[in-house]
Formats: sequence, structure tokens, C-alpha cells
Amino acid sequence: MKKRVNQLKILLAFCTVIILVFTTTSCKKEEAKVFDMVAAQQAIDELNTTYADAFTKGDAAGVASCYTADAKFMPPNSKTYEGNAAIQEEMSAFFKNGTMKLEIKSVGLWGDENTLTQENVWTVFDKDGVERDHGKSLIVYKKEADKWKIYRDCYNSDSNAAAPSPETDPVAEDNK
Repeated sequence: MKKRVNQLKILLAFCTVIILVFTTTSCKKEEAKVFDMVAAQQAIDELNTTYADAFTKGDAAGVASCYTADAKFMPPNSKTYEGNAAIQEEMSAFFKNGTMKLEIKSVGLWGDENTLTQENVWTVFDKDGVERDHGKSLIVYKKEADKWKIYRDCYNSDSNAAAPSPETDPVAEDNK
């Protein structure tokens, strides 16, 4: 009887070891990373503040630094500007007409850890605080060097005014 009890103890110990090995290796599921949309929204809001501050200062290099190296800036009634250098050059030309204050307000943000898309409304004011234009935009962000940056930027105005002509707007001439 004593021999049988010892055999049962050995069998029980063996089964316990097998169960522990099985549950800690083959059944262990990898914990899924949870994307933190709140943190992403905060990072995008900070980037938009940096962008608006650089825009208001007329800092073309500062604006361009908010974009990824392979970004596309797609303003209305204009060609597409690809890459930081082209975006900086376009911003420099725009700022030659004078600086303005830009306000950006997020309407919605969606996406995942790879890309985010944001719907915004924006308003531009002249140096005296008079509203000059307002509109909406869709901006796609992606990470570059672990920081969210603008990957695609497309916007348009809600203004009913006709597009500027080369005769009245030197930037329009540059965009041909």
C-alpha cells in the first residue's frame, strides 16, 4: 500500500510539472499591444501647435520640419509639393506676402499605430486679427523617428472667393 501511495505521489508530481510546462509555454498567449489613441491625440495636438506657431512666425523651416521626409503638401489650386525642401520653399514664398496667424481645431482623429488621419477646421487671421480665410483639411500622419509627423496634407477653403490670379497674387504665379 505504501508503495502504491508513493507511485501516486510521483505520478501526481509528474502531472503537475507537465501541466506547468504546458501552460507556461505553449498556451501562453502574447499580450497584445494596445494602441493609445488618447496619447496619439495629444501628440498630434502638440504637432499642430508647433505647426501653427511656426506658421504664425513665418518660419518656413519650422513648418517644413513638421512633415515627414516623403510628405506631400497639396494646397488648393496648386501643384503638389513633395518632401521637406519643396514644402519649405513653398512656405517661404507664401510668407513673402506677410505672416498670418493660423488656428487649427481637430474635428476627429482615427487610425492605428501605423497611420492616423485627422479632420480639422482651420482659420487664418491677418496681423490685425481680422479673419482672412477658413476651411477644412484632412491630414494623414505617420511616425518618423518615433514621432508623429505630417505625411499627407490636403486642405481647402470655405470661402466663395474666386481663386487668386497671377496678376493679383504673386504666389499663384509661382504655383503654375
